[in-house]
Amino acid sequence: MCTYLIGEVHRQTGRFQDAVASFQSVLHARPNEPGALTSLARTYVDLGISELSTGFTSRAQDSFVTALEVSFQFLDSNTSFHSFAWKIIADALYCLSRASSFTDEATVRTILSQASTYLMSDSADRLAGSVSMPIKLPDDHLTGTDALKVAVAAYSHRISLGQLGAAATGSAWFDFGLTLFNLAGRIFQEGEEKREKAVEQALASIKEAIRAQPGEDNYWRALGDMNLVSRPKEAQHAYIRALEINSKVTFLHITVKGLA
Repeated sequence: MCTYLIGEVHRQTGRFQDAVASFQSVLHARPNEPGALTSLARTYVDLGISELSTGFTSRAQDSFVTALEVSFQFLDSNTSFHSFAWKIIADALYCLSRASSFTDEATVRTILSQASTYLMSDSADRLAGSVSMPIKLPDDHLTGTDALKVAVAAYSHRISLGQLGAAATGSAWFDFGLTLFNLAGRIFQEGEEKREKAVEQALASIKEAIRAQPGEDNYWRALGDMNLVSRPKEAQHAYIRALEINSKVTFLHITVKGLA
């Protein structure tokens, strides 16, 4: 327990390599320990984000892949808390999708295929018209858009698992809506109808997040950003509501997805 808590302190203070060593030490003594597995996976996501910010793209991709491998180990060895694990999985997939190409494409293809086998078709109705389920990866060249489609399905799967409390429900719908909106900006070559469907589903998801947590200004701000061009009056209403909740709110952050 002490080693685990030390690892959490390292993770929260940005000493990710030390955190990894602590959690691996716990797992060496107690393989498949749920808390250590999820904390290790979360640490690898945080490490990858840090590596991306400093230009180490290849290392970041390796960290995200490792986060997914650890998360899948958790899913295979534990019967509960899968919703939390899928949050980590979806975040890692989203971070992978930020790359236009992959240094080790074979490994990324394997991990995306493995993620897809867990997803199956439970999100087919929610994604109808925007992402085809089950997801089929291209035979030739993988891109970030392929990883983003799997991320969208993963966030949708998290919703399907059910949540405990309004905060978790709002977070799940918010992540799903923002990721789907980002996907809409990338699939214009697949047809206007598909893109519009993705935008429609993204807006509906953000509204679900607002229903779960109407006092969360980030959700209102996201709704305003999404509606700014096509529905300016709705955007204005959303921005006003965000300002009423938080007078220091800033706008137009939709291009950079935060991990809620």
